[in-house]
Amino acid sequence: MRSIRTLRAAKGERGASLLGLLIAAATILVAVFLMLGLERRSKRSETPATPQETLEKAGAAACLSNRSVARAYYTNWKIEHPDEEPDLSVLPPGTRCPGGGEYSWSSDGILLCSLHSQ
Repeated sequence: MRSIRTLRAAKGERGASLLGLLIAAATILVAVFLMLGLERRSKRSETPATPQETLEKAGAAACLSNRSVARAYYTNWKIEHPDEEPDLSVLPPGTRCPGGGEYSWSSDGILLCSLHSQ
């Protein structure tokens, strides 16, 4: 019995198979798309954020989180004290703006920050 390779050579088939060519083309296309995606991503953020900008964004996010939690505290407090207006003692101890802003209540129960509220 002859091996498969010998039989193919006997029939006169030479070169790469169609499947081999498709796999090679797909590999090249994937590599090209990956490189194009990395290039677009690098163009989007040409100037990276400075450490100070990153800290400011993190502080604003933490302040927003504090104010969201404060809304729940306000709602619970209003249920227990419907005729009174809250002061900042309603908030959990240590609740403060990371950026140094001052908190105050609005008339509709939203905690405002002097730095981060619009």
